[in-house]
Amino acid sequence: MTRLGRSEKRLVLLASVVVCGILLTEFVITPVAAHKKKVETRLARATADQTDLRLLSRELGGLKARASGATAKLDSRPQGFNLFSHLEVLAGEAGVKPFLKSMNPSTSPVPDSPYRRSQVELKLERIGMDLVMGFLYKIESQDNGVYVRRVKITETGKGEPYVDAVLHVVTLERAG
Repeated sequence: MTRLGRSEKRLVLLASVVVCGILLTEFVITPVAAHKKKVETRLARATADQTDLRLLSRELGGLKARASGATAKLDSRPQGFNLFSHLEVLAGEAGVKPFLKSMNPSTSPVPDSPYRRSQVELKLERIGMDLVMGFLYKIESQDNGVYVRRVKITETGKGEPYVDAVLHVVTLERAG
């Protein structure tokens, strides 16, 4: 067996250090760094999800409060409330009954709810805008969950200060 010289020993030692460094980098440092990056990514995603959950929780709380308020409005109405009858009374009070051409009621179920949507389409002909505005105010100003969903107003075209109006009024009623 031959003995290595001093420079050869240094070379072998240097090669050993380089090989150990490569092995250490390949099998320890790189996997640890990759794992750290994955953990940081998961942590960032979890933090973002947590923030989203907080926002959704706040939004849900607000929606529950609104739903509770809406339910209270609906429950505060007289027993047997009917949108058609209610609008008929309001039309009389607002003085628009003589101009009322038709009232077409319809109902449709609200999915996954104990309520149904009740809608009445009212057609008013040759009526003054002041009466239309007064009627709209009467419908909307009462805090009972009845709302005007759509209004279509057209001039009569006869050089008179009258209009024709179509109102879609909606509310929710207990189904059954």
